[in-house]
Amino acid sequence: MISCNKNPETQNALEIQDQINLKEAPTAPWVVNVTCNGSCPNGSGCIFSIVGSNQFGQCDCEGCTLVVEFPDSENGDSMNQEVLMGELSTKDLFIKHLDNFVFKKFKTYQYGIKKLQFAYLDDSNYYIQYEIITDKGQAESVLYLCRNDLSDASERFEIDCSGACDDPSEICTEQFNFNPPSATCTCEGGCSMIVTKIPD
Repeated sequence: MISCNKNPETQNALEIQDQINLKEAPTAPWVVNVTCNGSCPNGSGCIFSIVGSNQFGQCDCEGCTLVVEFPDSENGDSMNQEVLMGELSTKDLFIKHLDNFVFKKFKTYQYGIKKLQFAYLDDSNYYIQYEIITDKGQAESVLYLCRNDLSDASERFEIDCSGACDDPSEICTEQFNFNPPSATCTCEGGCSMIVTKIPD
């Protein structure tokens, strides 16, 4: 486990390659955001759910629409949405680890996914970031990373930024860059990072 408080005393970014020997990516990843827009008949917000062993995703009620967006239109033009979503359906989505993460923080397994971001380089170089909300309205984010290290062995990590930002308009969350490989928290203050290696 690696912990990093993002402040001037510890460094402005956690350079993961110094900690876990990750290779730089030769190209930029394809990135897709998956959300559910709209509202449920009871007025509650839409939640994205992953169900079944085949990792099928759906919105949780009528009135909600599954939305797939490419933040970078250049990458969106170069890879068909269905192809990229097909890649997502074949990956380890870390659902068991996400369940454990939510239970450890909030003592519940009752939660929904507000947003999923999938960044894909190839079969062994990708990340999935979840924004979740529990049945009690507690919100959190976490990022799961699958990357080749310098010896071409695949390694997996859970990256969690949490805490308060100095600027109340900012949200403490995770960011990962493939080139150079680095993880950062999005703001200064009490926002801190914990990186945990997931055993094989």
